[in-house]
Amino acid sequence: MSFVDLVAGAIIPVVALLAAGFILNTRFLPNRGLWHGLERLSYFVFTPALFISSISSADLTVVPFGSMLITLVVPLSLTALVIAALKRPLRATGPDLTSLIQGGIRMNTYMGLIISQAIGGSQGVAAFALACAVVVPTVNLISVTGLSIYGASPQGGRAGRPSVVASLAKNPFLLASLAGIALNVAPFDLPRVVAEPIALFAEPAMVIGTLVSGAALKFAVTSKEIVHISAASIIKLLLLPLATAAMGAALGLEGAALAAVVTITAIPTAPSAYVLATIMGGNARLMANITGVQTVLSIVTLPMLLFALL
Repeated sequence: MSFVDLVAGAIIPVVALLAAGFILNTRFLPNRGLWHGLERLSYFVFTPALFISSISSADLTVVPFGSMLITLVVPLSLTALVIAALKRPLRATGPDLTSLIQGGIRMNTYMGLIISQAIGGSQGVAAFALACAVVVPTVNLISVTGLSIYGASPQGGRAGRPSVVASLAKNPFLLASLAGIALNVAPFDLPRVVAEPIALFAEPAMVIGTLVSGAALKFAVTSKEIVHISAASIIKLLLLPLATAAMGAALGLEGAALAAVVTITAIPTAPSAYVLATIMGGNARLMANITGVQTVLSIVTLPMLLFALL
């Protein structure tokens, strides 16, 4: 796959949707109620449906699951810990930190699916879907835990440690991830009368999530935000995929499996991170700007990493 094909087929469409959301919000539809409703639809309906649909259909026999599990969970967990340790040096508030963590570990799965299809065909998609089955619950567990501890409450305080378990127990992203895994290993398929509506609800997830993220973009960035965006982008777009590729190679991953773990960690952070930040008290503006900047930067970093490591 050439550099031009990769950029045109996977990255430019996402950038276009972010730009569309920004323009619609600032020029044509400056209605906060409308965007708030779309945020909640994405959070409670569309994105959970996407997680259930994609994870439940992953072929768990395609690649060595144990090696992939270690290759993904260890770097993601260490990345979150490193970012948390940078809270004081970066002068980050609690909500700032939650957006930095999400910006350092979350990924745009739709972009990854498009890239995996282009690189490896059906086998590449199957391997990437299996990687999603590992990554989605992991990043949601880390993200929701961080937001529960450091996110601002509706009253402007902190969510507090006592709410962590409750937040995890009712978080639709995490519940959908676990449901997808359960359905994947279950000895039966969902009836079409259930599976088809879930698939239909999943279809708008990427578009709506990206539009609402674009609508939240702000270009009056402070010097502190520039530092935060730079830190999250360097970690997410360079350090995390390089560490993951090294661990995967050391554990013997190759072919479609190695391509899947490199791709899923090299893609920019997901628009759903903005929705989660909005709902659970993160710094939503910072999250939206991290998403936008990473998506633009990935036009260069993603092809370079894929060509260098695969």
